[in-house]
Amino acid sequence: MDFSKLEEYLSGLSYDASPSVNKVIEETNNEASTMELINALAKDTLLFNPGERWKYSKSHDVLGAVIEVVSGMKFGDYLKKYIMDPLGMKYTTFDFFDPYVQEHISGFYEYDGVNQVAKPLPKTNSNWSNNAQCGGAGLYSCTEDYILLMDALANGGVGKTGERILSEESIEKIKEPQLDLLKQSQFILSHFKKGYSYGLGVRTLIDKGYGARTPLGEFAWDGMTGGYGLVDTENHIAICYMQNVSGCSYAWHNVFPETRDMIYDILGIE
Repeated sequence: MDFSKLEEYLSGLSYDASPSVNKVIEETNNEASTMELINALAKDTLLFNPGERWKYSKSHDVLGAVIEVVSGMKFGDYLKKYIMDPLGMKYTTFDFFDPYVQEHISGFYEYDGVNQVAKPLPKTNSNWSNNAQCGGAGLYSCTEDYILLMDALANGGVGKTGERILSEESIEKIKEPQLDLLKQSQFILSHFKKGYSYGLGVRTLIDKGYGARTPLGEFAWDGMTGGYGLVDTENHIAICYMQNVSGCSYAWHNVFPETRDMIYDILGIE
Protein backbone atom coordinates (compact mmCIF):
# COMPACT_ATOMS: atom_id res chain seq x y z
CA MET A 1 0.00 0.00 0.00
CA ASP A 2 1.33 3.46 -0.92
CA PHE A 3 0.99 5.48 2.30
CA SER A 4 2.07 8.67 0.52
CA LYS A 5 -1.34 8.81 -1.13
CA LEU A 6 -3.25 8.45 2.13
CA GLU A 7 -4.13 11.31 4.42
CA GLU A 8 -6.68 11.83 7.16
CA TYR A 9 -10.10 11.00 8.59
CA LEU A 10 -11.96 7.70 8.56
CA SER A 11 -15.26 8.70 6.93
CA GLY A 12 -14.33 7.99 3.32
CA LEU A 13 -14.86 11.63 2.39
CA SER A 14 -12.25 13.81 0.69
CA TYR A 15 -11.12 17.42 1.01
CA ASP A 16 -10.77 17.72 -2.76
CA ALA A 17 -13.15 19.75 -4.91
CA SER A 18 -16.60 18.16 -5.16
CA PRO A 19 -18.39 18.28 -8.54
CA SER A 20 -21.79 18.14 -6.81
CA VAL A 21 -20.91 20.93 -4.37
CA ASN A 22 -19.48 23.10 -7.15
CA LYS A 23 -22.70 22.62 -9.10
CA VAL A 24 -24.98 23.77 -6.26
CA ILE A 25 -22.73 26.77 -5.58
CA GLU A 26 -23.04 27.77 -9.23
CA GLU A 27 -26.80 27.18 -9.29
CA THR A 28 -27.33 29.36 -6.18
CA ASN A 29 -24.97 32.11 -7.35
CA ASN A 30 -22.60 31.34 -4.47
CA GLU A 31 -25.35 31.62 -1.85
CA ALA A 32 -25.86 27.94 -0.98
CA SER A 33 -26.67 27.15 2.65
CA THR A 34 -24.74 24.69 4.78
CA MET A 35 -27.41 22.02 4.35
CA GLU A 36 -27.57 22.52 0.58
CA LEU A 37 -23.81 22.04 0.37
CA ILE A 38 -23.72 18.92 2.56
CA ASN A 39 -26.70 17.39 0.75
CA ALA A 40 -24.79 17.94 -2.48
CA LEU A 41 -21.65 16.41 -0.99
CA ALA A 42 -23.66 13.28 -0.13
CA LYS A 43 -24.14 12.65 -3.85
CA ASP A 44 -20.43 12.06 -4.38
CA THR A 45 -18.91 8.60 -4.14
CA LEU A 46 -16.85 7.79 -1.04
CA LEU A 47 -13.14 7.18 -1.58
CA PHE A 48 -13.19 4.13 0.68
CA ASN A 49 -15.41 2.37 3.18
CA PRO A 50 -15.64 4.31 6.48
CA GLY A 51 -13.00 3.17 8.92
CA GLU A 52 -10.60 1.70 6.36
CA ARG A 53 -8.21 4.65 6.09
CA TRP A 54 -7.46 8.07 7.47
CA LYS A 55 -7.80 10.93 5.00
CA TYR A 56 -8.08 14.65 5.63
CA SER A 57 -11.59 15.53 4.55
CA LYS A 58 -14.76 17.54 4.96
CA SER A 59 -15.92 15.38 7.88
CA HIS A 60 -16.16 18.34 10.27
CA ASP A 61 -18.24 20.25 7.75
CA VAL A 62 -20.70 17.36 7.80
CA LEU A 63 -20.74 17.44 11.60
CA GLY A 64 -21.64 21.14 11.46
CA ALA A 65 -24.66 20.22 9.35
CA VAL A 66 -25.58 17.45 11.81
CA ILE A 67 -25.62 20.07 14.59
CA GLU A 68 -27.99 22.19 12.49
CA VAL A 69 -30.38 19.24 12.07
CA VAL A 70 -30.28 18.16 15.72
CA SER A 71 -30.47 21.66 17.23
CA GLY A 72 -32.80 23.26 14.69
CA MET A 73 -30.39 26.23 14.61
CA LYS A 74 -27.91 27.54 12.08
CA PHE A 75 -24.47 26.28 12.99
CA GLY A 76 -23.11 29.77 13.65
CA ASP A 77 -26.06 30.60 15.90
CA TYR A 78 -25.47 27.40 17.85
CA LEU A 79 -21.79 28.24 18.36
CA LYS A 80 -22.68 31.76 19.44
CA LYS A 81 -25.27 30.64 21.98
CA TYR A 82 -23.39 27.75 23.53
CA ILE A 83 -19.71 28.68 23.11
CA MET A 84 -18.97 32.24 22.01
CA ASP A 85 -21.37 34.18 24.22
CA PRO A 86 -20.67 32.13 27.38
CA LEU A 87 -16.91 32.63 26.88
CA GLY A 88 -17.15 36.32 25.95
CA MET A 89 -15.96 35.80 22.37
CA LYS A 90 -17.19 39.05 20.79
CA TYR A 91 -15.30 39.09 17.51
CA THR A 92 -15.76 35.59 16.09
CA THR A 93 -18.16 35.09 13.19
CA PHE A 94 -18.81 33.30 9.91
CA ASP A 95 -19.85 36.59 8.30
CA PHE A 96 -16.97 37.66 6.06
CA PHE A 97 -18.96 40.70 4.94
CA ASP A 98 -19.60 42.00 8.45
CA PRO A 99 -18.34 45.63 8.49
CA TYR A 100 -16.17 44.93 11.55
CA VAL A 101 -14.54 41.96 9.82
CA GLN A 102 -13.94 43.94 6.66
CA GLU A 103 -12.35 46.77 8.62
CA HIS A 104 -10.10 44.66 10.85
CA ILE A 105 -9.25 41.48 8.95
CA SER A 106 -5.55 41.06 8.26
CA GLY A 107 -4.08 40.78 4.80
CA PHE A 108 -4.08 37.41 3.03
CA TYR A 109 -0.74 35.88 2.00
CA GLU A 110 0.66 32.73 0.41
CA TYR A 111 4.05 31.33 1.37
CA ASP A 112 6.73 30.98 -1.29
CA GLY A 113 8.91 28.23 0.13
CA VAL A 114 11.63 28.61 -2.51
CA ASN A 115 12.28 32.28 -1.77
CA GLN A 116 10.96 32.10 1.82
CA VAL A 117 8.69 35.10 1.43
CA ALA A 118 4.96 35.70 1.88
CA LYS A 119 3.20 36.91 -1.26
CA PRO A 120 -0.02 38.96 -0.91
CA LEU A 121 -3.33 37.46 -2.02
CA PRO A 122 -6.73 39.11 -2.57
CA LYS A 123 -9.04 39.01 0.44
CA THR A 124 -11.72 36.45 -0.34
CA ASN A 125 -14.32 34.61 1.70
CA SER A 126 -12.92 31.25 2.86
CA ASN A 127 -16.38 29.72 3.34
CA TRP A 128 -17.73 27.28 0.75
CA SER A 129 -20.28 29.91 -0.21
CA ASN A 130 -21.37 33.29 1.11
CA ASN A 131 -24.20 31.69 3.09
CA ALA A 132 -22.33 28.66 4.40
CA GLN A 133 -21.45 28.01 8.03
CA CYS A 134 -19.30 24.90 7.95
CA GLY A 135 -17.71 22.95 10.75
CA GLY A 136 -14.25 22.76 9.20
CA ALA A 137 -13.47 26.22 7.84
CA GLY A 138 -14.63 29.78 7.38
CA LEU A 139 -14.85 31.06 10.95
CA TYR A 140 -13.20 34.46 11.38
CA SER A 141 -11.63 35.21 14.74
CA CYS A 142 -8.64 36.83 16.48
CA THR A 143 -6.14 35.85 19.13
CA GLU A 144 -7.99 37.80 21.84
CA ASP A 145 -11.13 35.76 21.19
CA TYR A 146 -9.71 32.38 20.33
CA ILE A 147 -7.50 32.16 23.40
CA LEU A 148 -10.71 32.27 25.46
CA LEU A 149 -11.74 28.97 23.88
CA MET A 150 -8.29 27.43 24.32
CA ASP A 151 -8.24 28.58 27.95
CA ALA A 152 -11.62 26.98 28.66
CA LEU A 153 -10.44 23.67 27.21
CA ALA A 154 -7.26 23.84 29.33
CA ASN A 155 -9.29 24.40 32.48
CA GLY A 156 -11.79 21.58 32.48
CA GLY A 157 -14.28 23.24 30.14
CA VAL A 158 -14.79 26.36 32.27
CA GLY A 159 -13.94 29.72 30.73
CA LYS A 160 -12.57 32.93 32.16
CA THR A 161 -16.17 34.07 32.65
CA GLY A 162 -16.88 31.10 34.91
CA GLU A 163 -19.23 29.57 32.34
CA ARG A 164 -18.89 25.89 31.48
CA ILE A 165 -19.01 24.92 27.79
CA LEU A 166 -17.90 21.29 28.06
CA SER A 167 -17.44 18.58 30.67
CA GLU A 168 -14.01 17.42 31.79
CA GLU A 169 -14.93 13.92 30.62
CA SER A 170 -15.60 15.24 27.11
CA ILE A 171 -12.25 17.02 26.99
CA GLU A 172 -10.46 13.84 28.05
CA LYS A 173 -12.26 12.00 25.25
CA ILE A 174 -11.30 14.65 22.69
CA LYS A 175 -7.58 14.15 23.32
CA GLU A 176 -7.75 10.34 23.43
CA PRO A 177 -5.78 8.82 20.47
CA GLN A 178 -8.11 7.20 17.94
CA LEU A 179 -5.72 5.62 15.42
CA ASP A 180 -4.31 2.12 15.06
CA LEU A 181 -0.75 1.62 13.77
CA LEU A 182 -1.72 1.70 10.09
CA LYS A 183 -3.77 4.89 10.36
CA GLN A 184 -1.11 6.43 12.61
CA SER A 185 1.38 5.96 9.78
CA GLN A 186 -1.02 7.68 7.40
CA PHE A 187 -1.43 10.59 9.80
CA ILE A 188 2.32 11.11 10.22
CA LEU A 189 2.97 10.95 6.47
CA SER A 190 0.16 13.43 5.86
CA HIS A 191 0.94 16.01 8.55
CA PHE A 192 4.52 15.28 9.63
CA LYS A 193 3.45 15.49 13.28
CA LYS A 194 6.05 13.20 14.81
CA GLY A 195 5.10 12.30 18.35
CA TYR A 196 1.44 13.08 17.76
CA SER A 197 -1.61 11.00 16.97
CA TYR A 198 -5.15 12.05 16.13
CA GLY A 199 -7.92 12.41 18.69
CA LEU A 200 -11.44 13.69 18.04
CA GLY A 201 -10.67 16.48 15.61
CA VAL A 202 -7.31 17.36 17.16
CA ARG A 203 -3.68 16.31 17.19
CA THR A 204 -2.73 14.78 20.52
CA LEU A 205 0.78 14.16 21.90
CA ILE A 206 1.52 10.47 22.50
CA ASP A 207 5.34 10.36 22.39
CA LYS A 208 7.77 12.88 23.93
CA GLY A 209 10.73 11.26 22.17
CA TYR A 210 10.83 13.96 19.50
CA GLY A 211 11.68 16.80 21.86
CA ALA A 212 8.27 18.19 22.82
CA ARG A 213 8.35 20.01 26.17
CA THR A 214 4.62 19.58 26.68
CA PRO A 215 3.04 16.68 28.59
CA LEU A 216 1.41 13.69 26.94
CA GLY A 217 -2.13 14.55 25.92
CA GLU A 218 -1.35 18.13 24.87
CA PHE A 219 -3.76 18.80 22.02
CA ALA A 220 -5.35 21.22 19.54
CA TRP A 221 -4.88 21.82 15.79
CA ASP A 222 -2.93 23.89 13.26
CA GLY A 223 -4.80 25.91 10.65
CA MET A 224 -4.03 26.02 6.93
CA THR A 225 -3.19 29.73 7.03
CA GLY A 226 -1.06 29.54 10.15
CA GLY A 227 -3.30 29.48 13.18
CA TYR A 228 -1.86 27.45 16.05
CA GLY A 229 -3.46 26.37 19.28
CA LEU A 230 -2.22 24.37 22.24
CA VAL A 231 -4.18 22.98 25.16
CA ASP A 232 -2.39 21.50 28.17
CA THR A 233 -4.91 20.24 30.72
CA GLU A 234 -2.20 19.01 33.11
CA ASN A 235 -0.63 22.44 33.65
CA HIS A 236 -3.73 24.44 32.67
CA ILE A 237 -1.86 26.22 29.88
CA ALA A 238 -3.31 27.49 26.62
CA ILE A 239 -1.43 29.00 23.68
CA CYS A 240 -2.91 30.76 20.68
CA TYR A 241 -0.80 32.03 17.77
CA MET A 242 -2.20 33.37 14.51
CA GLN A 243 -0.91 34.47 11.15
CA ASN A 244 -2.62 34.64 7.77
CA VAL A 245 -0.12 32.97 5.45
CA SER A 246 -1.42 29.99 3.48
CA GLY A 247 0.82 26.98 2.97
CA CYS A 248 3.55 28.21 5.33
CA SER A 249 5.44 25.00 6.04
CA TYR A 250 8.09 27.02 7.90
CA ALA A 251 5.48 27.94 10.52
CA TRP A 252 4.28 24.34 10.90
CA HIS A 253 7.76 22.85 11.20
CA ASN A 254 9.62 25.66 12.96
CA VAL A 255 7.55 28.50 14.42
CA PHE A 256 4.91 26.36 16.12
CA PRO A 257 7.16 23.82 17.91
CA GLU A 258 9.79 26.45 18.76
CA THR A 259 7.12 28.77 20.20
CA ARG A 260 5.66 25.87 22.19
CA ASP A 261 9.00 24.86 23.70
CA MET A 262 10.16 28.44 24.30
CA ILE A 263 7.06 29.18 26.38
CA TYR A 264 7.57 26.06 28.48
CA ASP A 265 11.24 26.99 28.95
CA ILE A 266 10.25 30.45 30.16
CA LEU A 267 7.72 28.98 32.56
CA GLY A 268 10.29 26.47 33.81
CA ILE A 269 8.01 23.49 33.22
CA GLU A 270 9.79 20.18 32.62
